[in-house]
Amino acid sequence: MTDEIKESDEEIIFDEAEPEPDANPLEKRVAELENLLADAEDEKLRAVADFQNYRRRSLQEAAHNREIATAALTEKLLPLLDNFARTIAAAESGADSNSLIEGVRLMDRQLRAALEEINVRPIDALGQHFDPHLHDAVLTENSDQPEGTVLEVIEPGYKMGRRVLRPAKTRVSKGPAE
Repeated sequence: MTDEIKESDEEIIFDEAEPEPDANPLEKRVAELENLLADAEDEKLRAVADFQNYRRRSLQEAAHNREIATAALTEKLLPLLDNFARTIAAAESGADSNSLIEGVRLMDRQLRAALEEINVRPIDALGQHFDPHLHDAVLTENSDQPEGTVLEVIEPGYKMGRRVLRPAKTRVSKGPAE
């Protein structure tokens, strides 16, 4: 009988049906912490994978949006390209200069209209106070205008919304000569 305690050997024998005494509480806690650590590692790996997928999708979406914007601008510019070809053909076939000039003016209006549709506008500089964010002073000279006044626009500048695409190249007053 294994249920009995043998007093002669002073040895205690437990029945196999009886539960063993609890395992060491420290070992149990270590096992719990190891499980928590493994779960945290899995969560971290999932989060990293999710972020990489998000970043990849974001880059793909940005590329797709750029492609759509480029296609939209190109569609606006294609008629201008056609008119360039017609004007060149007319010049080569001996068209008079007035009709060629009129063709170039038409293309200028088309290009400006296409740029206006995508919010590209010229920078108003003439007579304005010099602004280094909008203007590039190519020349300065004495004049009867106050110092810092834009006297001439040598090359126009352009903005797209609030972003300066190209500053206006200008001639700026240094004020009256002393």
